[in-house]
Amino acid sequence: MTQTHRELYEPWQSRTGLELVVQPANRGTAPGILYGLLRLSASMNQGTVAIFPCDHYVSDDERFMAFVESAFEMVEACSKVIVLLGVKAEGPKVEYGWIEPGALIAGGWSNFRRLRRIQRFWEKPSQSVARELFARRCLWNSFVMIASVKALMNLFMRELPQLYIRFIGIKPVFGTTFERKAVEVLYSDLPETNFSNTILTNVADEFGVLSVTGLKWTDLGSTDRLLGTLQQIGKPITFSPDHCRDQPA
Repeated sequence: MTQTHRELYEPWQSRTGLELVVQPANRGTAPGILYGLLRLSASMNQGTVAIFPCDHYVSDDERFMAFVESAFEMVEACSKVIVLLGVKAEGPKVEYGWIEPGALIAGGWSNFRRLRRIQRFWEKPSQSVARELFARRCLWNSFVMIASVKALMNLFMRELPQLYIRFIGIKPVFGTTFERKAVEVLYSDLPETNFSNTILTNVADEFGVLSVTGLKWTDLGSTDRLLGTLQQIGKPITFSPDHCRDQPA
């Protein structure tokens, strides 16, 4: 999250008391993930983390989290495994990213029988390609990722070394009164970097995909999908006068 979301996260933080890692500006998904990982790595370098996009809807939280738990168990059984959750597609949507599964990942543990190596990512394909992917039972990319902190850090070191070096330069001030200023200076000229484009697509075969079934999933990244989802689940769509104030005609 960034400081522009302050009015949304501050009330939640005051209720929970949890520590938040707040970016001064949006510079893409790669810096956001790396900043959080570096903050974690100081205390849990051997731990396992899950990365969740903030703008997704799932119809059954309990079932979805059961798949997340399975992914945690896989990573804890083999720390080199990086698991992405791929959702069973309901149609040939062109606005989603797709995952093309490959061969099963060998492993001595029974749950590995459900984990497939990723053969290729398809980001927002054409309609004809989306129809072909749907026919071949490819999966929608939820971008929910479960991995060890160390495995993800190694990816950044190898695939985005300059970004990694810049963040490592300010790591000594993390947790001190100097952190906020150091991060603001870093972000002031930080190029926008997308994790999917710079890492996922380059090393697809190093990731495994776990197929998520039995629920509905939607990326709420557009107004149409947000309003459509609210309508499907029976939530009233209302707008307060404040939402309409000072808007251009």
